Amino acid sequence: AGYVLLLAVGPKLMENVKPFALRETMVIYNLYQSALNAAMVVGLVAGPVLRGWPFWGRHMASGTPAIQGFMIWCHYNNKFVEYADTVFIIMRKKTAQLNFLHMWHHFLMGWAWFAVVHNACGGEAWWGSGWNSFVHVVMYLYYGLRALNVSVPWKRAVTQLQLVQFVLVAIQSVYLFFLEFQGIATYPTWLTALQLAVMVNMFVMFWSFSKRAYSGKKGAPATKKDQ
Repeated sequence: AGYVLLLAVGPKLMENVKPFALRETMVIYNLYQSALNAAMVVGLVAGPVLRGWPFWGRHMASGTPAIQGFMIWCHYNNKFVEYADTVFIIMRKKTAQLNFLHMWHHFLMGWAWFAVVHNACGGEAWWGSGWNSFVHVVMYLYYGLRALNVSVPWKRAVTQLQLVQFVLVAIQSVYLFFLEFQGIATYPTWLTALQLAVMVNMFVMFWSFSKRAYSGKKGAPATKKDQ
């Protein structure tokens, strides 16, 4: 509700106000996000790797390393910190970047990860949160360097990496359904279905954005926001 209110009221409050520069703030924020997400990748990957567990299909009875559950919880909470992306766009009056993809992506992710944390904060959820955190390491590093006026030719690569993420996590969902068909319970069925639905939805929207943004253009805008 707070996010919807921000989207509705924020631009109106800025109508008669000069755009804020926020350069230093965005440098700190983006580099912080990149470092935080890197720490989450390490915490999420370390659990199964150090224990020699398979990436997918580990039975729920095997348990979840405490660090892994904690990092999934941190990943969920960070979805609300990421609302700062929208705040920066509004304060800088870059309303062209406030498109439906940006708004829907931020709104949906908070609810999707709430469902995970509230019902099954561990197990197979590490794969999706791990990939999302890795993508955010690259994405926020890109924005941080851009805010420092460093030339980084990663615009299109950021979008492509996001699309790869959606495909890899969707494949995991299909594999978990396959295991369930065989009578192997690895994760709540409805959460697997939710993950697959979110990945398909995000892939279609980001693919559509990519076709529009990069069709016949060199150096088109970055996927989320061009700081």
